[in-house]
Amino acid sequence: MENTEYKFPHEVDAEQVQIEIEDDIPEVDKDKEPLPKETVEQLDRDELDEYSSEAKEKLAQFRRVYHDERREKEKALREQQEAVALAQKLYEENKALKGKVNTSEKVAVDSFKDSASVN
Repeated sequence: MENTEYKFPHEVDAEQVQIEIEDDIPEVDKDKEPLPKETVEQLDRDELDEYSSEAKEKLAQFRRVYHDERREKEKALREQQEAVALAQKLYEENKALKGKVNTSEKVAVDSFKDSASVN
């Protein structure tokens, strides 16, 4: 019988799973720089008293929509990262289980051969 020592998945030399992450940023937005910090700070400090209540409400709605969209994108990114991590984990588990099945089959075959040769 062959003496095979169990190896953990990180110890086994095997081909690595390659996952390609596609950049879904529209071509129009790819090379755009974010607003300078000074401009962002000035916009945050801007006195809304100058605007009518209707304009203030509209600005608040735009900001809310912006943040809702940002949160959705962040959620999608987190879900994508979790899906990639799960896929890699499942791949490694599958590979380990296949290795165990192959080892068990070899042991069973060797055992049957030994029993057959004794009889």
